[in-house]
Amino acid sequence: MDLVLACAEWSGEESDAFPTRRFLERLHQRNSYLIDSHYPLRDALIRDTGRTAQERWSFLRALREQRQVWPPRSWDGRPAAEHLG
Repeated sequence: MDLVLACAEWSGEESDAFPTRRFLERLHQRNSYLIDSHYPLRDALIRDTGRTAQERWSFLRALREQRQVWPPRSWDGRPAAEHLG
C-alpha cells in the first residue's frame, strides 16, 4: 500500500506529478518522529525505508529519482486549478 499526498481536485492528468522536495523532507521528518516515538508504525517504517535516518532519506530520494516522467512534474501542494492559472 502506498500513501500519497494529493489535493481534493487532483486530476488524472497530473497523477504522475511527484511531491516537491519540501514534502519529501516533511515525510522524512514525520517518519523519523514516528520511529523515535516508538509508535506502532515504527517497525514497518524501518523495514520499508531503512534503519538509519540517512538510509530513510536515501530511500525517499531514490523514489523521486526513479520517477521518470516527461515532461517532469512536481506537486507543490497547491490545488490543481492554481497550476493552470
